[in-house]
Amino acid sequence: MKLWLRLRLRLNPGPGFASDWAVWRRHGLPAARRIARHARPSLTWWDRRIGTWRNYAAFLGWAQGWIIRRRVYASLESLRLVISAPQEGKSADAAGTILDAPGPVVATSIRGDLIALTAGMRAERGQVHVWNPEGIGDYGSTFSWNPVDGCQDMVTAVRRAGYMVEATTARGLSDESFWTDQASMVLAAYLHAAGLAGGDMRHVYRWILEDDDLPERILSAHPDAASTALPQVRQ
Repeated sequence: MKLWLRLRLRLNPGPGFASDWAVWRRHGLPAARRIARHARPSLTWWDRRIGTWRNYAAFLGWAQGWIIRRRVYASLESLRLVISAPQEGKSADAAGTILDAPGPVVATSIRGDLIALTAGMRAERGQVHVWNPEGIGDYGSTFSWNPVDGCQDMVTAVRRAGYMVEATTARGLSDESFWTDQASMVLAAYLHAAGLAGGDMRHVYRWILEDDDLPERILSAHPDAASTALPQVRQ
């Protein structure tokens, strides 16, 4: 039978698609409850069995079926990928997931419509924060973060410098890995100096741009300076 006809008749599309049994076993509420035992240990047996499914699952839609159409759920450990054309409801679907979430939510998007659809209702359940350091759209940040804070510890400085350098591209550069490692070590030394002096990224940027010797003096004089940082700045 042709695929379009099977879909029109609400039958299983055919080989390669989940059977009715597989849908129930992997994406039904019993499967979500099993995962909730360790994913949400605060839920009691009664909460999982009698309480609302929104505490441990997200509704995805309906599976094909002429007589019985099964509800399909995502568990707390599921990964969802939504692909559709523009203006076909992706933001609305994401907003519904955010509103249904039983606990705190981190949404890694600064889309204005997503904030507009969810911020008001989520604010009724707790505090809502926006972090928008690049000032995209109509919503500004409600808090800030200083990447230098904590870099008094050289290990922290190395880790943050690595993330920053990793976010840039050095394609086309010979010995790319060598120069990436060098950039990470030098930036970590500057972050460490700024952390010891109580500075921020503006100080680091100015020191590098102006070839300032202040970080060298900080690392030379400060008793808590890591011994590996000073040679990197001197180079």
